[in-house]
Amino acid sequence: MRAAIALLPECVDPQQDIYGYGFGLGPGRQLIDTLTFASVASGGAPEPWLATAWTVDEAAQVFNFTLRDDVTFSNEEKLIAQAVASDARTVVITFDHPRADFLFRSWSGIPGIVAPQTLQKTAEQRCVDGIIGSGPFVQDGAVNFNSTVTFKRREGYNWAPKGLDHVETIEWTVIPEGTVRSGALRSGQVDLIFQASTKDVPSFNREGFTVHTDTVNALSVGFFANTTRGNLVDPAVRRAIQLGIDRQKVIDYAFDGIGVPARNLVASGSPIYNDLGDLLVQDQAKAREILDAAGWTLPEGAKIREKDGKSLEIELTFRENAYNLVTTEAVQQQLAQIGIQITLRPRTGADFANVVNSKAYELHRWSSEFWPPRMLSPRGNRGASSLVLPALVLAVPTAATTVQLLVASLRSTLDEPFIAMARAKGGSRRYVLYIHELRGSVFPVVTALGVTAGTLIGGTVVLETVFSRLGIGAVIMRAVSYQDTPSSWPSCCSPPASLF
Repeated sequence: MRAAIALLPECVDPQQDIYGYGFGLGPGRQLIDTLTFASVASGGAPEPWLATAWTVDEAAQVFNFTLRDDVTFSNEEKLIAQAVASDARTVVITFDHPRADFLFRSWSGIPGIVAPQTLQKTAEQRCVDGIIGSGPFVQDGAVNFNSTVTFKRREGYNWAPKGLDHVETIEWTVIPEGTVRSGALRSGQVDLIFQASTKDVPSFNREGFTVHTDTVNALSVGFFANTTRGNLVDPAVRRAIQLGIDRQKVIDYAFDGIGVPARNLVASGSPIYNDLGDLLVQDQAKAREILDAAGWTLPEGAKIREKDGKSLEIELTFRENAYNLVTTEAVQQQLAQIGIQITLRPRTGADFANVVNSKAYELHRWSSEFWPPRMLSPRGNRGASSLVLPALVLAVPTAATTVQLLVASLRSTLDEPFIAMARAKGGSRRYVLYIHELRGSVFPVVTALGVTAGTLIGGTVVLETVFSRLGIGAVIMRAVSYQDTPSSWPSCCSPPASLF
């Protein structure tokens, strides 16, 4: 089976990278098993998987799981409770405070079970070497984070609640652009795609493709308010925001009407979900009344409310991506109608995590992709820290030849008459160097850089693969692979750049 996905996890360890583990939407979930399983038919209630039975104490702090006795990891180690916690078949998990939600989270990939051999490795080694799990598939070869990874089915695996017995291999291909993913499916290059563009869903239905949508056992997409900062300290402002948003219109604007408006803090796939939609109906007239009563008035001819000379402005921070941007823009437009100005603050992954963890936000769009800050991140798009190593790899080889050429050009320029004239006029050494000598020496360097530009672009193809970055190099690679001529033409078919 060939599957296309927007991106691969930057680390295959479920405890370090949730992408594809939390909701089963990616490769990682095929490598591990979990204590329980949840299906749409069960309404999100846990069903047996690695655990055949379980009990929970009245305080919801102590969870006892009884394990199957026929489970092995992909390295043939037998699964016993020591790999998780207690005697041979009993696992006891104890919390220091009530966790009634844990049983419903035990099917999530994040607490996925890995072999003792994996547990002995450092966090960095797990990302580089991969993990050993008890799941139905094993990774075949290295992970190419910007391209493909192949999984092969394990022989003898027979303990999944719902298996894919007819699938022997899964080849995951990274295609970030939704339209290109759709094109790959239509052309038969892949058998299924994840996260199909909502704009393509109607045409897929007309063309006879099967479009599967599902709700997950998770938090609904929403905003979190910092009630200790800015104008959101005022409960009247928070209530007005809730009343000012038409959730269906947000879906119509951002997702072409495909989706279900949030009607609770948790999504409808959660077993603890109950419909609170009647409390979440848009009522902008009431929102205006609440703001007026709280002293937030709208001066004549103004578009933003004020109170005691302070404007009703709120910063909305979100993790930078297309979906978050279009969602927050829809909310921004609606709240402007009641006199609330929303300023959008898109952030990169690492920056967003820092802002949220330090509570340096007013309102933020929920995102579970919080990355721990690293001084030199070796992979992915994690802010400025992840640019250091790729920039050095690109710059150092070019810098050596460029500096050598500049030094040679400076030495030849020293003998020019205009340099002698500048010195005779009393120009200082620094003045002569920067104003006369350097200016006359830079032309050969600029010409060489023009030729080098093509080499740099070509180098990004390899560099972005090694450092797991999504940029022009990855776009070129995918464009050539999928015959995306409009994208690949400027990079592969333009004449070499040269100056002078």
